[in-house]
Amino acid sequence: MIEDHPKGLLQWVDFLRRFLPSAGLSSSLTNRICDYIAERQDYAMPVELNRVLKDGDRLPIRDFVLEVIASPGHSPGHICLLEPSSGYLFSGDHILKKITPNPVLQPFSDFFGERFQGLVSYRRSLERLHGLSVETVLPGHGEEFHALNNRLEEIHRHIEERKESFLAILRKGGLTPLQVAEDLFPELPRSQILLALFEVIGHLDLLQEEGRIKVKEREGILFISPFENDPP
Repeated sequence: MIEDHPKGLLQWVDFLRRFLPSAGLSSSLTNRICDYIAERQDYAMPVELNRVLKDGDRLPIRDFVLEVIASPGHSPGHICLLEPSSGYLFSGDHILKKITPNPVLQPFSDFFGERFQGLVSYRRSLERLHGLSVETVLPGHGEEFHALNNRLEEIHRHIEERKESFLAILRKGGLTPLQVAEDLFPELPRSQILLALFEVIGHLDLLQEEGRIKVKEREGILFISPFENDPP
């Protein structure tokens, strides 16, 4: 996506044009969203890569050594950087003081199957940070903070509570992902519909992985219901 820009961006737009109608969006709204994204391809330019970082790599920088911790979730290629001698964790968008990152829906068929399951990967990545010797978290947004393990527990509780909220909504009957988003965020402006849909699909991925929901396709549209109403 970096070297071949805007090729990767336009591939993402093509994926969204196919996927969003299956989530319940109208063709007109789908096209508006996708056209809006595609029109912004000039916001960036291709960049030649110097090197690719892998999990466990060590980067010496002056008096420090940064250890690479792969943390896919908000994006497939997200990493954190740990400086063990000082206990600094450069957490990027992975761990923030007050909010959680959006699990952006992306297609990466060569690595992740049909699409990247952001929230499923995010929850696994959180587990990797438990028990690290971290004094200070330096996030990509907002203030630095301490007590990393406390924040990890807060995020875990938030995810679990949000999953239960989704199940309560789904008990109303088979719903599309868009209907779930509109129920969960009743005052949702159209400008935020895509991010809300990513949030919904991320939690539905978790529930499906746990075997708590079923997904059926009718006339190209996905309908989700909990197994409580119709056991497998």
